[in-house]
Amino acid sequence: MKIKQIEYSNFKGIKQFTLNADGRNLNIYGDNETGKTTLFDGFIWLLFDKDSLNQSAFEIKPIGQHGLTTTVSAVIDLDGRSTELKKEFYEKWVKERGASEKVFSGHTTDYYIDGVPVKKGDYDGLIKSMADETAFKLLTNPLYFNEVMHWTDRRNLLIKVCGDVNKDDIFGAEPKLNGIRLQLENRKIEDHKKVLQARRKDINDKIDRIPIRIDEVNLSMPAITDTDFDSIQTQIDALKQKNEELRLSISNVQSGSLIGEKKLRMSQIDTLIIDLKNEIAINNNNLVALAKKEYQEADDYYNDIKRKLNAADNNAAYFKSSVESAEAKRHAFLDKWNKENDKTFTAPEIADTCYACGQKLPEGRVENQIQKALEDFNLRKSQTLESIVKEAKGTIVPLIESYEQQLTEAQNQIKELEISINNQKDVLMEKKQAYDEANGKTVSVDSDSRYIDLMRQKATIATELENVKSLYETQISEIKTMMAGIDSRIAELQSEFAKKAQHENATARIVDLKAEEKLLAKELLEIDKELDLVELYIKTQVSMLDEKINKRFSLARFKLFNVQVNGGIEPCCECTYKGVPYSSMNNAARINIGIDIINTMSEYYKFTAPLWIDNAESVVNYIDTTSQLIKLIVKGEDKILRVEGV
Repeated sequence: MKIKQIEYSNFKGIKQFTLNADGRNLNIYGDNETGKTTLFDGFIWLLFDKDSLNQSAFEIKPIGQHGLTTTVSAVIDLDGRSTELKKEFYEKWVKERGASEKVFSGHTTDYYIDGVPVKKGDYDGLIKSMADETAFKLLTNPLYFNEVMHWTDRRNLLIKVCGDVNKDDIFGAEPKLNGIRLQLENRKIEDHKKVLQARRKDINDKIDRIPIRIDEVNLSMPAITDTDFDSIQTQIDALKQKNEELRLSISNVQSGSLIGEKKLRMSQIDTLIIDLKNEIAINNNNLVALAKKEYQEADDYYNDIKRKLNAADNNAAYFKSSVESAEAKRHAFLDKWNKENDKTFTAPEIADTCYACGQKLPEGRVENQIQKALEDFNLRKSQTLESIVKEAKGTIVPLIESYEQQLTEAQNQIKELEISINNQKDVLMEKKQAYDEANGKTVSVDSDSRYIDLMRQKATIATELENVKSLYETQISEIKTMMAGIDSRIAELQSEFAKKAQHENATARIVDLKAEEKLLAKELLEIDKELDLVELYIKTQVSMLDEKINKRFSLARFKLFNVQVNGGIEPCCECTYKGVPYSSMNNAARINIGIDIINTMSEYYKFTAPLWIDNAESVVNYIDTTSQLIKLIVKGEDKILRVEGV
């Protein structure tokens, strides 16, 4: 892309200015604050709504002035074809309902392509079809790559343009790295390093915690010096035996002969009560079940008759419809017969001269032909009438007779079923009433004299049993008090005896922790070996990547990794020239480095854009470039902008 012409109107501090380039390189001279950078800002704003510093929030129109329209238009040459781009930015004033004056309501931007108004989306689409915004800004500003782009974006772009280093190449360059080849099949080296570092930290944390955990176990370990655990166990066993004897004595007291007799009689009465309830329930259920069965059978028979009646009604309706349909067909045959029968003979017109010789025909010849035509007419008519009658008698009449017979049978069946269903309805009502009465006449067990007598006996025995139990309460209470004292002593002895198991468990736990510490140390050693291979991989990758990227540039060199104090390597992206980092370069070096980068990027994007160089007076010798150069040069004696083609 090359600029042929740019026109500015009321843009920032420029009231009116036309930049005629015609695709040439330009030198633009001017004192400070004469508008050189503004020209670059206007070109970038025309394309992307931002200034040359990549800022979207900046003063577009002249400060303090209103009612003006800011306009920037450019004619550009793209692959030999000229295109005009134009953008107008102006204030919008509206008069609200009921107000006497217009009020400011914001700004509006209009877009034009080759003089034709277009929507913003279409305008942006044309710009994007040339090159995306980042590429465009990168190719128009030599400082953009190193001073505007984030280092990660710079690094990713370099790898994208120059190509990354293939894993197989790295493994081929350093055979030792085959030790981690399998781990890197589906994982990036950076991710694998993070996994190893996280695992290493976790193992170190665990190793650091083991002495603390051993101290905790030692502190919790009970002292068992001079403790006779065999004697303690003997005492526990003796006390448990004594408690079992006391528990048995309580059982003997509670199961005394008098109490046993009362409980046995109580159990017998409960059995009799259950049997009586079952007997009454069975009798009630049998009575209701019989009535329900008879009612259900009557209901089923009633529904069966009802279904048959519905079927007979459907049959009668079908045969009646069939008779009517057949009758209609019979009438159609009758109409056809009458129409044929009403036909009369019309004598044909027959010439009385010979068609061949023109002589008059013999007498009687014409009458004979007419008579013959009449006989033929009568024969055909007779045959047709006979055929109609035969077809009707052979098809329609038997069909009507059949349908009428079946209709009569269906109607007779309906009468019989209506009588049956009325009779069955009475039977059904009787069975329903009987079933309802059976449900209401169930016998209650509470009203049975046998049940009342059994409950009276049960109450008497229960009272007697309570009286007997009260006689033993004091004795049982004393035994339970003795058992509680023995249980308390057993608990004390068991607590003392538990120290033995606690001490054994703590000793075993310390052994386990020391074994775990050895395993962790061994695992840590293996991880450190693998981390050494990771660092070797990265160093090999760094060397190969640096070589691959740097040979694509004439001046610029790039440092893509930092070696840390601890020997670790972290990614970065720093541009250098002859060993001098970009941050320490003078302005001339920065510009030439930027042009070198743009040359490589233009080759990658297969696109060149006008290259604007601010403070261009700081550079004496520029490196070669295929881009259109527009140099902005500070010159004190030029109080207004002066343009020279180069």
